[in-house]
Amino acid sequence: MGQQRTARLGWLLGSSPRSASFNAAFERRLRELGHVDGRNLIIDDVFAEGKVERLGPLARELVARKPDVLFMSGPEANLKALSEATRIIPIVVCARLRP
Repeated sequence: MGQQRTARLGWLLGSSPRSASFNAAFERRLRELGHVDGRNLIIDDVFAEGKVERLGPLARELVARKPDVLFMSGPEANLKALSEATRIIPIVVCARLRP
């Protein structure tokens, strides 16, 4: 049986790291799908620290790491930066729905 390939996920965050509760839920769901950070998955997080001017360079940095998929949360500027950095890598937008 061949070795399982390591997937790479790039995540662009605008202002702050993911919350502990979100991170736990996210990683739990990934495990349910067979992906474990550090075993067969690499999650690259980059933070713009609330500085819009950093989004473009950070998005290009993530794309250069050749992720299989890009994730983003935060304002539309994050999506714009990723969309300008690649037309090939899928981008998943994570949004919190409010009741």
